[in-house]
Amino acid sequence: PNALKQNTMAPASTSTSASNAKDQNQTNKNDDKDYWLRQTHPDLIPTVKSFPKFALTATYDSWIKRTLLQLGMSPPGPPIEGVTAKRIPQVGTLYSPSSTEHTQTNKDQTATMERNEAKPTAAILWIHGGGRIVGTSNGVPESFLCSKLVRLLHLPVLSASYRLAPKHVFPAALDDLKDAYQWLVTYLLLDGKNDKNEPNLGDDANNDYNTNKDDTNSKKCNPIRIILAGESSGGGLAAELSQRLLDERSRDARLVSSKLLPAPAAQILFYPMLDDRTCVNEEIVRQSPKHWIWNARSNIYAWKSYFGPKYRPGQEDLPMYASAARREDMSRLPPAFVVCGTLDIFNGECRDYVEKLKEGNVDVEFMEVEGAFHGFMLQGTVDMMKSGKEGPGIVREVWERIDSFARKYLYV
Repeated sequence: PNALKQNTMAPASTSTSASNAKDQNQTNKNDDKDYWLRQTHPDLIPTVKSFPKFALTATYDSWIKRTLLQLGMSPPGPPIEGVTAKRIPQVGTLYSPSSTEHTQTNKDQTATMERNEAKPTAAILWIHGGGRIVGTSNGVPESFLCSKLVRLLHLPVLSASYRLAPKHVFPAALDDLKDAYQWLVTYLLLDGKNDKNEPNLGDDANNDYNTNKDDTNSKKCNPIRIILAGESSGGGLAAELSQRLLDERSRDARLVSSKLLPAPAAQILFYPMLDDRTCVNEEIVRQSPKHWIWNARSNIYAWKSYFGPKYRPGQEDLPMYASAARREDMSRLPPAFVVCGTLDIFNGECRDYVEKLKEGNVDVEFMEVEGAFHGFMLQGTVDMMKSGKEGPGIVREVWERIDSFARKYLYV
């Protein structure tokens, strides 16, 4: 009887222990959330609450987790009023202003429409995020962010497709993005005919870039002006593509004289993934609680996947363009707008990259948002466009800065 009594009591004790462990785990999660929430920008508190619960603290460090994330990101995004989306096989998705969209009331925006409805000669090449291991050119993030850019600047935006790691390691993604850039150049050349029925290249289409373009009310669009832009890993790839295009033009004078590979007009980088050495930064790796949205374990897995077996994060002898922050000479790179939050795992590397750009005499604007976490622009923009309301004030402020920056380099 005593043995029977002992055996019947054991499951209750085990159940109690499991329940206590579960309660403790939930308490820890709540404490972690409170840690970041206390530091979050007040405008972004509603945005935090709109995130799926798992998204804030999830880690993507295995094949199964990456696969599940990719499945979740694969469905195409919803249609956005005033924007048309067209899939271009092996290139990406082209988001363009709808011919029926005439809702802008701002004088500068109306002038922009008049310049570009008939003959688009400026565009944006958008590079999606996803740690270089997941993402699509027409998923929900790209549908909203690219549509916002289209409606803001009334320009076509090509969201590029590129091969993903770990199946395709460096430099596969960069090769694909170079091809997408060339496709966009050709698209603009063909659609931007002048009165003599010749490609509308213009006198300064072969310049590396032009600065101090402050006359945003001018009626003339500087021919073939392309801004490279991207979010997270897409921002890092945009920076690496800028470097590669500059060097290829420098090595081959024919690319400049033919005017078929114009230099990018500028870069717009949303909290970019720039430096593999963050993976070996002990202070960041041991951060507790983990960063929201994208943490150190996810970052290490992503960089390892991207490099493949030949290279490893943090090693000294990486090839050129494998990691944007490794470049020593930043001179003659396109002007850059960089935005990153203080709660972002990439904050330190963004600050360092901006300083190196300044040392290279590159025109750069850095918007460091106090209390902003990784992905805040995406989720804030989705909330804004879904609701039709103004959205978080700090997100609107970033878009206003982007608008001002882009117009400075797209129009003369």
